[in-house]
Amino acid sequence: MWSVVAIAVSVILLIVCFAKWRQSVAQCERRITLQRLWIEHVVYTRMYITEVLDGGPGLGGAPQVAKRLMQNQADIGNYIAAQYGAGQHVTALLQAHITSFIDIARRYRDDKNGGNPSSLDALVNTAILKGDDVANYLLSLNSRWDIRAHMRDHVALTYKEVQLHSSKNYVSDVENFDLIVKAACTMSEILV
Repeated sequence: MWSVVAIAVSVILLIVCFAKWRQSVAQCERRITLQRLWIEHVVYTRMYITEVLDGGPGLGGAPQVAKRLMQNQADIGNYIAAQYGAGQHVTALLQAHITSFIDIARRYRDDKNGGNPSSLDALVNTAILKGDDVANYLLSLNSRWDIRAHMRDHVALTYKEVQLHSSKNYVSDVENFDLIVKAACTMSEILV
């Protein structure tokens, strides 16, 4: 009798352990996917900024990079849709946010490295507001997803990236990019 109970308990424990293991694997896969998506986001944003600021006459490869950057925003939206069913709205918010940085990079270049501060200030404020929209909407989907302060840091660091790269302060630009990657990883961890 005890051996039957021991076997039954062992089987139940194995089922529970297997279920927890599968849950851990699924959580690990979500973490890796989100980190990849956010790191792609900051890498494609950097590629766009450098292409616009360094590309010489015209925009060079910037349109292709912008297209891939917009696809990345859709990829993030699709990931969130798979979790919460709200991907199209998230995608629209993310694309509006990244469009503000596309505008900032172009304006910075066109205004000869920020020669028109008031127009840049308006664009930066738009980027902040669009980032707030993203963060607030994500928070409405999941109360653990509070990335509001992180999103504002992300905006500030990305704008600083435009300034540093434009001024050819490459040492500080690379150091700043390290902070951008770290911030992106932090946001991805919150959204797991």
